[in-house]
Amino acid sequence: AIASRALTFAGRKAVLCLITDITAQLRAESALKASEEKYRLLVDNQSDLVVKIDTAGRLLFVSPSYCSLFGQKEGDLLGRRFMPLVHEEDRTATTQAMAALWRSPHRIYLEQRVMAKEGLRWLAWMNNAILDERGRVTAVIGVGRDITERKEAEKALRHREALECLIAAISARFIKYPLAQTSRGVRFALERLGRFAGADRGFILRWMPDVQRLRHSVEWCAPGIPSIRAA
Repeated sequence: AIASRALTFAGRKAVLCLITDITAQLRAESALKASEEKYRLLVDNQSDLVVKIDTAGRLLFVSPSYCSLFGQKEGDLLGRRFMPLVHEEDRTATTQAMAALWRSPHRIYLEQRVMAKEGLRWLAWMNNAILDERGRVTAVIGVGRDITERKEAEKALRHREALECLIAAISARFIKYPLAQTSRGVRFALERLGRFAGADRGFILRWMPDVQRLRHSVEWCAPGIPSIRAA
């Protein structure tokens, strides 16, 4: 780099030139630019969500995957608070979890629901606080992932396990009834299964070959639900 300045020296006009070797600076700038391009390429093409927020919860950076999730443009999201995107039932837990970023180790994991473009989705976040030279939080970097399918699978597994436990409990109780009280055991089973399924009523139909029709054999109705048999 050359810097020059006109001046008068010994009564004559002259030009003062300063020459600085900036080869190392240019190499560093080139390396930084290449690094930023690689980072941007990585962020733009990964499925994970990447955001940066300030200490007030306003979005400073959003990855294309984050924009796609909510069906919004980058310019529409930047500067907005992220909390309104979180399901209202998860906002308190999210606020409490985020508060831990102001304490060592300044890293948290949290799961939350959001109302995305395709409906309600579950997201898992690993958030890290950015600290200044005095150790104060200046921003937060979050890397998230859609875990909706995992959550649905966990819910289905819990439902199946609960149903298996219920059937085992019904079976254990049913075998205790004497033969003359079989219908009592059936009503108990219908009630427990009906409540588990959130049903209004449950019944067993018996085929009557002499009249060629089905007949209600045993029925259970939730409170306030009229009996079909009575009708």
